[in-house]
Amino acid sequence: MVRYQDRFLHYNFVCALLNDLFGIQSRGGCMCAAPYSHRLMGIAAKTNQEFAAAICQGAAVLRPGYTRLSLPYFMSKLQVDYILAAVEFVAVNGWRFLPQYNFNQSTGEWVHKRGVTSSPECLQDLQLNSPTPSTTRSDYTLLLDQAATLAQTSQVHLAPLQMAPLPTPIEHLRWFVYPWEAVQDLLNIRSMVVLRPLRCPVLPKVSGIEPRPTNTGQKRQHWFHLVWNTTQGLRHQLSGGQKNK
Repeated sequence: MVRYQDRFLHYNFVCALLNDLFGIQSRGGCMCAAPYSHRLMGIAAKTNQEFAAAICQGAAVLRPGYTRLSLPYFMSKLQVDYILAAVEFVAVNGWRFLPQYNFNQSTGEWVHKRGVTSSPECLQDLQLNSPTPSTTRSDYTLLLDQAATLAQTSQVHLAPLQMAPLPTPIEHLRWFVYPWEAVQDLLNIRSMVVLRPLRCPVLPKVSGIEPRPTNTGQKRQHWFHLVWNTTQGLRHQLSGGQKNK
């Protein structure tokens, strides 16, 4: 789960970014062991019932969950480093791309405004006769550099947004950030957004410890620099030790 402002980036938005920017497939939602997941996310039993009712009424976008991906044992170190760098990039800069995406309240899907509205869902849609794609170290570095450029120029792509908030009776269940809520931060051209105390029914726990909102800003600043330096280091490693111009 990725924090932003006083809520989170929607897991399907994170999945879309990983795919659109880096070609990395991930999955959004909840594990099969839903009660365990809800406990990890700090969702009370009564709130869980409210979520279930809202989802049954057509607001699937409210379904609580998180982004998941796997690192198979046969992956090379280069591939693993690339995936870690991509995940860290989305954690730090993902919010900058929010206004470029639309979400569907009834399905929970997030799609880029210029992207396709549907993806192949059946094996028969796959083109198995296509040549096997291959990637090199320079390909990974190029994708990371392109993503960084897009993040730094994201305010240029701002356009009038069609605001379609959730119905008022279920707004209190919203745990994710609306796309238009990131516009002000983009207009201010901020390099970092200080987190505020969570204002939603999802309160994730870390090793059974409740998060402390008093020093979230300091922790965010620390992690921002740590992640940014780590990402730069991975990019340096992926480029074969050569500095990027």
